[in-house]
Amino acid sequence: MIGDLFITLGLALLLTIIIEVSVVRILGFKERVFLIVVALASVITNPALNLIITLYFHFTDQLLPLFIVIILEIIIVWIEAFILYSVFKEKYAFKLLLGISLIMNTASYLIGVIIQFYFPNLL
Repeated sequence: MIGDLFITLGLALLLTIIIEVSVVRILGFKERVFLIVVALASVITNPALNLIITLYFHFTDQLLPLFIVIILEIIIVWIEAFILYSVFKEKYAFKLLLGISLIMNTASYLIGVIIQFYFPNLL
């Protein structure tokens, strides 16, 4: 059980990092430090979110209500934007970083939903 949980959380984190870093690169941000900070922001936020979702399902045998998932995702968008801003405030405006965070998190969430739909036992 615990081993499976760590594998699931690790795989979700890896996929999130790949998706979010790829999205940021597509948006034109290719600076190595920027990509590393994006990945590290995901290391901070993704395991917490997925642990909340997993524990809720484990204890209730139900999926977390969508409105709660959306609220948690909005919180993560803001946290990741603040992380990016704390490192790059001399170079980029907060609104830009918030927009980038929204785009990359929306992409990783939607791709995650698609993966869950087509491969329900993967994560």
